[in-house]
Amino acid sequence: MTSKGKSILIDGGGFASRTDFKHNMGDYTVVPFLYDYGITKLDLVVSTHGDDDHLQGLLTVLKDIRVDNLIIPHNMDLKPYASLLGLAGHQKTITRTCKAGDVIGLDNDTSLKILNPVEGIKINKSPENNGALVFKLNYKDIFVLFTGDIEKETENILLENKSDLKADVLKVAHHGSATSTTEEFLKAVDPKIAVISVGKNNSFGHPANVVIERLKNRNVKVLRTDIHGTLLMRTNGKDVKVWKTLGD
Repeated sequence: MTSKGKSILIDGGGFASRTDFKHNMGDYTVVPFLYDYGITKLDLVVSTHGDDDHLQGLLTVLKDIRVDNLIIPHNMDLKPYASLLGLAGHQKTITRTCKAGDVIGLDNDTSLKILNPVEGIKINKSPENNGALVFKLNYKDIFVLFTGDIEKETENILLENKSDLKADVLKVAHHGSATSTTEEFLKAVDPKIAVISVGKNNSFGHPANVVIERLKNRNVKVLRTDIHGTLLMRTNGKDVKVWKTLGD
């Protein structure tokens, strides 16, 4: 939520596990969380890409909560988005595709600058992941970089494109997978805080030890949802404060 009261949701989670398709995170986590904070309308929903573990929870959100605007990646395969776009159309949500260079103003102090997908660049591997929206959320002097599930290929594209990646907070790509968060990318971002959204005891082994080591070697404060639970961040535009619901 912005200082002017604008509410934004980035992705919605998926199912509880790879075998549990009854417990949708939208039903059991996302929507209850929003209601707990008195949020009954969202000014903007960002769907970074069409993988189930990012998209499925948004279906519940668009069923239960008024959404004014929805953005999805430019040139993404729309098949995974069929249900979401149907719900958006039903409630007359303004939907647009975004690409590098687009800027979305939320209020006088807050904006999103889209860095990926880069138009005209062909993705060779994992187009669903590497075509994901990457963007910087800016509030005054604070920048947060959201990276979806991008992998090394797109990190290199962003570096070659001379994208402005510098950020105070990094949402680590692909749940901390070894496919992402290269040394070169981390050097360009140079974050103070890294957030890894990852399920406890997940079958993929995320986050990878090599990624954790890279972050620690750069003296980045690492916060993980499997260890620290729900993370709450607040900024005055100069500094960032973090509250953890689990751990020390």
